[in-house]
Amino acid sequence: MQKETQKSGNHEICRHCGDSIPSSRMSLREMAVSFLCGSLLLSILISAFMIAEPWLEDAGHRFVDRMVWHEPLDSWNL
Repeated sequence: MQKETQKSGNHEICRHCGDSIPSSRMSLREMAVSFLCGSLLLSILISAFMIAEPWLEDAGHRFVDRMVWHEPLDSWNL
């Protein structure tokens, strides 16, 4: 059986038992916590990218330098 509800101000109340039904809206406190957690996650990701980017670039250069086959420069017709 579905709960029938009526709104009383900011709270929804069940018509059968009179108990308040929790609202699905986010409270101001929940929004502030979500904002802080999102900001913290973003700062961690930016820091990780700034640390990893030079390392990845250096690893890419080392990969090219260690290729098995390369043509000697003096055999090129420049």
